[in-house]
Amino acid sequence: LTKTMENYAFDYNLKNKDKLNIVFFKDALEHLSRIVRILMQPRGSLMLVGVGGSGKNTLTKLASFIAECDLWPFEFKDAGKRENKTVKDRYREYITTEMEPVGIYRQRKVLYLGENQITDESILEDIN
Repeated sequence: LTKTMENYAFDYNLKNKDKLNIVFFKDALEHLSRIVRILMQPRGSLMLVGVGGSGKNTLTKLASFIAECDLWPFEFKDAGKRENKTVKDRYREYITTEMEPVGIYRQRKVLYLGENQITDESILEDIN
């Protein structure tokens, strides 16, 4: 399993600008395997919770690559600011625009929402 994941990480680094520097210890392999298994399922979804710097971002990037999903980092801070829309309105417009291809064309996307992007608790309510 370690060698297989190292090969995936090597392939990821060849195809992407942001390089992964990851050590595949037992817990990392178990978490990565779980994430990939869930992402491979139809309509698979999960929420990773942990302290900052524990590898959630790295594991999500690699798992998305392995499961052949587009990684979609959640960045909507500036969208709609000029129209004086609320955070909730800007968020909903952004999510609608980004999720259309998922529903219409069955594209596989992974939404990566870091703790920095949660500027309003209603965002978590909608995602839940």
